[in-house]
Amino acid sequence: MRAGKYNLYLEQGVSLRKEFRCLVTGDPDVAVDFTGYSARMQVRETYDSTDALLDLTTENGGIEALDATGVVAIVVTAEMTEGAAWRRGVYDIEVYGNGGVVMRILQGSVRLSPEVTRDD
Repeated sequence: MRAGKYNLYLEQGVSLRKEFRCLVTGDPDVAVDFTGYSARMQVRETYDSTDALLDLTTENGGIEALDATGVVAIVVTAEMTEGAAWRRGVYDIEVYGNGGVVMRILQGSVRLSPEVTRDD
């Protein structure tokens, strides 16, 4: 499976839940079965950056809905971006499990729109 491309737009201090549905290559009516898999997503300033700006996993609740429907949902809480100083980055989402199989399903750029209204 080849990774899809999608550019994310986040708003600082705002919650976001975004669903992506993965289909079997060559058959747009069949979803990829992610039953038993886990997933991870990281945002970094550049591809070579050592520090992650945002780290979402199925273990920390940042990624959910891995099942036979092929849906992968990312969940960014308001608190995750509230004090963030970064504005742009790159990301990818990997799904892994079932005997060491790793699939990159999505990748792209991320833009974080700064928040004006906040508790000071």
